[in-house]
Amino acid sequence: GKSTLARYLVQRLRRDGRRCAYLDGDPGQSRLGPPATITLSVGESAEFPPGGPSWQRFIGSVSPQGHMLPLGVGAMRLAQAAWEHGVDSIVYDTSGLVDPAQGGPPLKLAKIELLQPVAVLAIQRGSELESLLQPLRRSRLTQVIDLRPVAAVQPRDRLARQHRDEDE
Repeated sequence: GKSTLARYLVQRLRRDGRRCAYLDGDPGQSRLGPPATITLSVGESAEFPPGGPSWQRFIGSVSPQGHMLPLGVGAMRLAQAAWEHGVDSIVYDTSGLVDPAQGGPPLKLAKIELLQPVAVLAIQRGSELESLLQPLRRSRLTQVIDLRPVAAVQPRDRLARQHRDEDE
């Protein structure tokens, strides 16, 4: 759901005349760059993948675990490149790491602190993201928009997601 929603938002913003960048921030399921990288692309049209200038940062792994600092700094550097290139918005398609035992919430909060987004769209089943969203709601610095996954969407394990990505 995250990547589909992010792609839709980029296409919609561009159709509305916005200069929007797409930040592919999942080093394990990259849509734009090779594995173990995050990629930012600036495009003019609503086509996907974006056809404009792009930049990449090597993270060093397909998993954020153990590579959280390069992931956060890389996302910040790519966002800076986008702003310097004149974009007016960035859609960040982040990794799915949300498990507190694996450091998911601190990683997401650090990226939010670095990037200072206007809004965070949260797609959650039940309350799986509440440890992340509660501090954001309390701070009121970032708007939190809660979304529920479509009922037809079924969770996939890593292997199923990889096969889906290869088919696209």
